[in-house]
Formats: sequence, structure tokens, C-alpha cells
Amino acid sequence: MAFRDNAYNPVCRVCERVADQVCPRCNGPLCSDHAPAPNQRCDDCERDYLALVNEDRSLDWSEVAMRWGVGSMCAAFWVLGYACLTKSHVFLALSLLALLSALGGYPLIRCLGPVVERLHSSHRRQLFLRERKLLPP
Repeated sequence: MAFRDNAYNPVCRVCERVADQVCPRCNGPLCSDHAPAPNQRCDDCERDYLALVNEDRSLDWSEVAMRWGVGSMCAAFWVLGYACLTKSHVFLALSLLALLSALGGYPLIRCLGPVVERLHSSHRRQLFLRERKLLPP
């Protein structure tokens, strides 16, 4: 019966000392030496987050800008060719608009792409910090 009189003291997942704190995301017990700083999580959770971030970095903004430029130029020349065949001033204006879109869109995407990526990364981090995960049994 002496065993039942003892209080349960969880041990740290890292060093197996008595844990006095928990990770806010996974509720894993941690000692004060291994407790995460504010806006951080335990090492295992941070590793999960880094794996998620590295997996999600598949979008290359310079490639997006290049594809935008090439696609817009092709559209501009196609519409220009059609305007020449039909002798239509409307299609000539559309071809100039597509050409200006290609020339203006390329630097715009190159400049705004990293800004969008930074905003997405910040939002992803906030979602990660709010996430709660259960430890496996």
C-alpha cells in the first residue's frame, strides 16, 4: 500500500528528471531545463514544424514569374496575329494590353512573391503555435 501513497511525478521526455512543465502543443512533460521558450514548442514539435515548412517550400516565385511572362507574351503574339489577320483594332488593343501585362507582371510577381511567402510563413507559424496534439499512448 505504500506505493499508492506516493504522488505521481511525471518525468522529462529528454533527461528523465522530474518534469514541472509541459509542451503547450503535445503536452509532453519537460523539466525546466528543456521547457520551451515563449512562442516555441518542444524539440520534437519544432522538428515537426521544420519538416512541414521544408516540405511546403515547393513554390519558386522566379519560376512563377517566368511562366507568367512567357504565357503573357505568347497570348500577346497570338492576339496580335489574330488582329493582323482580321484587321481588327480591338484585337490590336488587346494584344498591346497582353504585352504590357507580361512586361509589368514579371517584375511585380518577382517583387511580391517573397512578400506573399513571408505572410504565408507567418500565418503557418501562428497556426502551428495554436495547434494542440495528443501524445501517442
